Amino acid sequence: MIFMFHEYETKILDINVVEIEEKLHKLWAELIKPETLMRRRVFDVQAHSENTGKRFRLRQQGDKTTLTYKERWWLEIGSTKELETEVGDFDIMAELLQKLERQTMVYQENKRKVYSRNDIEFCIDTRPMIPTYIEIEAPSKQQVEEALKTLWLEWKDVGDMWMIEIYKNHNMDLHSYNILKFE
Repeated sequence: MIFMFHEYETKILDINVVEIEEKLHKLWAELIKPETLMRRRVFDVQAHSENTGKRFRLRQQGDKTTLTYKERWWLEIGSTKELETEVGDFDIMAELLQKLERQTMVYQENKRKVYSRNDIEFCIDTRPMIPTYIEIEAPSKQQVEEALKTLWLEWKDVGDMWMIEIYKNHNMDLHSYNILKFE
């Protein structure tokens, strides 16, 4: 039996990395993954519009590659459902997915450092051409909101944004970049 799970996360844009990491250390959050380069390919299933859409994301982080189906109907915490499985070779899986001939297929990189405390993940993400942000993911909406309060960020909550909205927030059209990687 296969279940799609609600994803409870939010992103805070344009953070002061040093300040956030100091707060995480004071909270005894454990660094579970040092900054790691992540590669991804994104395939639209349903065209993105007004914060909704459906897509597949192929992502490699270190030696783990996953394929995730994401369905979003709004920006609010918990408004995304996802189904994820671990797959083999990133490049071979990307080639297989390209055979689907979807509307959009892009290549993106980011660097991610992951902290954890009480089943809450704090991911500090750096992407090309935009300021670093933090993504907070937890088993429930209440835990995400509590984590925001603990870091004194509750007033900065921007919701469960896709990269399209984050780049748009920085006056950039993400779809104008088929390849987005670090030099």
